[in-house]
Amino acid sequence: QILCNLVNNAIKFTNEGKIVISFWLSDVEKCENGEECGTAHFSVSDSGIGISDENLALIFEPFTQVENEITRRYSGSGLGLSICKRIVENVLKGKLIVKSTLGSGSCFEFSIPKCKIQTREDKLSEDNISKTVNQNTDVLVHRWEKDYFDERKERIKPIRVLIVDDNKMNRMVLKNMLKVYSKFSISAISSMEEAVNGKIAVEKYKEKPYDVIFMDIHMPEMDGLAATAIIREYEKEMKIQKPAVIAALTADAFLETKNSCLECGMNAFFSKPFKKEDIFLLLTERCFL
Repeated sequence: QILCNLVNNAIKFTNEGKIVISFWLSDVEKCENGEECGTAHFSVSDSGIGISDENLALIFEPFTQVENEITRRYSGSGLGLSICKRIVENVLKGKLIVKSTLGSGSCFEFSIPKCKIQTREDKLSEDNISKTVNQNTDVLVHRWEKDYFDERKERIKPIRVLIVDDNKMNRMVLKNMLKVYSKFSISAISSMEEAVNGKIAVEKYKEKPYDVIFMDIHMPEMDGLAATAIIREYEKEMKIQKPAVIAALTADAFLETKNSCLECGMNAFFSKPFKKEDIFLLLTERCFL
């Protein structure tokens, strides 16, 4: 999750040149239980636009982007780095630092102490891996493969989907997932629309309700929690018989955030990077409601 966020930032702010992802170990020693432990280091460096010295101190603050011109040019609320720092330093007890020169690129490096080092003997055999994958496939895939829909095509109720995220790349990833899902049944998704913040999502929902809403949490102008609360109140007021299924999609995987999502009326919580299996199952369940 941390690497995905840092790499996404590197891609977003690098128009040309290169992005390098590195990994190494240090301080390897025997732990109390006899296993080998060490500090894992990761770095993501790019040749992008870089960050000025005065803005380096602000880069990990929530909703901070370095300049108005950059804010207009690049999508995103500026919350991702703040979440990464919280996960690395508060949860994993590690350290996240950044080195950057304006116009010459940036390097984000984080380290995680006391990581168990897996030896070759600890790894699953190929037979076990194959068996595990096959077992999972048997359980999941049949819920959305083409044969599943063909056998139940008379029961399919086409659904309207809204993707709410201020990050263009995140919206594109989810749209591509939904296009793959639509190949299993052309009639499953009747429309797929987008909104870049909660305020626009509420306005679009009031114009014509959606069946499924994928909602980012941290967005400018109106966040996902506030938007969901307004949508739920509107559904009660208008006595909508089938309220929308609202699923949180967020890089903030903390338990307190998940609880806040469910308390405000969301039905599901997926932390980024989310699994397509979870998305597909949610869509399938709504298609046959």
